This record gives sequence, C-alpha cells and structure tokens, in this order.
Amino acid sequence: MFKPENIAKLIPVGGIFIILCSSIKLIIYYSMFNIKIIEYLTIQEYASLFMEDIIFYLLIIGFGVLYHRFTVKSFIKKSGKWPIIIGIAIGITINLIFFLTSETIYNRISNLTVVIYILVLLIFYLRQLKNKELNPTNYLVSVAIIFSISNGFSLGYSVLERDSIVDYKFHFTDYSINTSEKYRYLGKTEKYFFFYDLSNKQARIVNNENLLDINVLEKN
Repeated sequence: MFKPENIAKLIPVGGIFIILCSSIKLIIYYSMFNIKIIEYLTIQEYASLFMEDIIFYLLIIGFGVLYHRFTVKSFIKKSGKWPIIIGIAIGITINLIFFLTSETIYNRISNLTVVIYILVLLIFYLRQLKNKELNPTNYLVSVAIIFSISNGFSLGYSVLERDSIVDYKFHFTDYSINTSEKYRYLGKTEKYFFFYDLSNKQARIVNNENLLDINVLEKN
C-alpha cells in the first residue's frame, strides 16, 4: 500500500519521470514543425522542463495519495455503482458533444483527452468493483503519459490555428520577424528561437545572439 511517508523515497524517481513526460510533450510539439528539439537543448535545460506542468503533476500525485488514504471502496458501498456509471456516461457524452461541435482541432484534442481520462478512471473503477488490488502508480503513470502526448499535439495545433493572446515582433541585427504576419512563434531554448513560416511551411531557427529586442503587439 502506498503510504505518505514513502513520498520522499519516490521524489527522485518521480522527478525523472516528470522530466521524461515533459520531454515527450516537447518532442511531439516541435516534431509537428520538423524540429528535433533534443538537438537544441542543453543538459541544464532538462532539469527545468517539468516546471510548466508541475501543477498538473502535483494534482495527479495528490489524487493518488488521497486515493489510498481514503479508499474508494467505502464510497462505492455508500453510493452504489449505477450513480457513478451514469455520471461517467454523462461526462463522456458532454465531452463528445463538445468534440463534435468544436471548430478547432486543439479544442477537439482537449475534449478527446478528457474522454480518455474518464475511460481510464472507469477501468480502475470496474477493477475496484471486482475487488482487485489496484496500484495507484499505474493510474498516475497512465494519466501523466496521456497528458504529455495530448498536450504536445494540442500546443502544436493551437499555434497553427493562432490561439495566442498577443503577437510579437523580434528585432534581430539584420532583420525582424513579426508573428502577426506569416510567422508563428514556437518557443525558445537557451540559445535559439523557433519560428514557423506559414507560407513555406518550414521552421526557422534563429540564434538568439543576434537578438536586439522584442516588442509585444496588440493582436489584430
């Protein structure tokens, strides 16, 4: 059984796993633009990869702790299986409706991901009904991997479908790049900026040594 006092023992392994999941997300995201992001990351940057997603990972880890501290068995006995199954069915139906009516691919990916989360939860619930011993680590790993994969694709399509709050104008030594026009800003590493040229459908990688300044523009 998972015990809170064992958390300290799991932190090193958990940290490595979180970095792995964040790496999967970045690899999927940048591979949509034919960029091998691993070639542009320094060793020091790997340690900070998980920071953007740390809140989500803490939430699912917290769920795993609560899962064993307050076992689901008592909840199942009190509520019965049908209210839970009906609630799961309603959750899946609502997200499928949003999936079918959404106009953007990245929103559809988000809706589909929620459906997958619910299905994973349903599988664990059905195993619980059969009184089979459950390992919360399996649930946490499943959810984290699903999140990493779906978030990578969702981020990629959000860039292509221009779901940014603001635009940027990057001033380099001999030229400028405006993300409100034919370019999309993808991200950066310690030494490089990454852009996507919509007209040529090619990535553009720029060394940040030539950067003069960045202007934040109101989105048209």
